[in-house]
Amino acid sequence: MSVTQACTERSHAWRCRGSQGFTLLELMIALVVLTIGMLGLATMQGMALKATASGGNITIANNLVRNAAERIVKNSANSGAYAGMNTSSGSRPNCPNLTPAPVCATDLTDWQLKVTGLPQGLLRVTSTAGATFDTVTVIGSWQDSMGQHSVTLPFQVAP
Repeated sequence: MSVTQACTERSHAWRCRGSQGFTLLELMIALVVLTIGMLGLATMQGMALKATASGGNITIANNLVRNAAERIVKNSANSGAYAGMNTSSGSRPNCPNLTPAPVCATDLTDWQLKVTGLPQGLLRVTSTAGATFDTVTVIGSWQDSMGQHSVTLPFQVAP
């Protein structure tokens, strides 16, 4: 008697059970595996969106820090005037209060507007005077969904 003949007989139906289709348990296991895979994919998509937004913030911060460095180099005769600047507090302890406003004051005002493009953004400038050149450091920092970040650009300026 062949296997197909045995499957047609009622008394031998248990021999052919595996070839008739999936059981309910197998379908439930397959659905659980598929669900876990889809949840993992959704989580990965959410992380990718956060990372993309964070990458945009890095670009904004890099541009802001480079812009600040270029402005300080352009005004190199007064590079010490930028020391202690902080966009969060608006402090500019070494930049004089004059009318019309000196270049360092207008630069700080411009940076305060630009740093608003970063979530909880802050731009700070430090400067150390030397015998032949000043060492200036521009630090941009911000807080986004991926954590706390900062971009630091140290450079030297001949006054």
